[in-house]
Amino acid sequence: MIKIKKTISLLLVLVLAFSLIACKKDDDQKSPETKAEEQVKTEEKIEAEEETESEAKIDETADVSAGKFENEEFSIAVPEGWKAMPMYDQDEKEVSDQIILVKGSDDPFAALNFPMITVSYGGPDNNKLPVDKDFYEEAEDLESLELGGKTWEGYTAMSFGSPMTYLFATDNDRTYQISIMTDQPEGSISLEDSDVIEIIESFIGK
Repeated sequence: MIKIKKTISLLLVLVLAFSLIACKKDDDQKSPETKAEEQVKTEEKIEAEEETESEAKIDETADVSAGKFENEEFSIAVPEGWKAMPMYDQDEKEVSDQIILVKGSDDPFAALNFPMITVSYGGPDNNKLPVDKDFYEEAEDLESLELGGKTWEGYTAMSFGSPMTYLFATDNDRTYQISIMTDQPEGSISLEDSDVIEIIESFIGK
């Protein structure tokens, strides 16, 4: 949808360009200040339309009802005060095996400033290997956790200057990964929080 919107915006710019050429005589009578103001207004309008479209896309694709996110791959709890946001690949296509849960904000453009949990599921045909702790700085192993009928292994580390907790679990031919950004500018969470425990315990693949 974003690509379509960008294409429409480009066509709009081209139409405006052709209109300016057709009306060049009238346009030449305008002052440079007037021309600059009109150009700024046009660009601001296009940017506002793209931003609105992006927000609508997230609202439409986050399938959340009664405090639960569920799709064809997995389901997970979304406690009160949290928001489920989809993730996209490099082609801007929504992926079905990962989502982000953000606490305290439903604005995708501000989400990076809030505590968040990224979950990734690997089914029988798409098992995923755990992320090596050497990829991060200051990594320290955690003691095993028993939550939701799974044994979670993991570590704490620094990711781009922010503290995080990484957990990995297997259940027969299914794999589960959770990355928790624990200390953000707009708030903090931890493994001891009841809502974080609820999320981990409810993470179930299909």
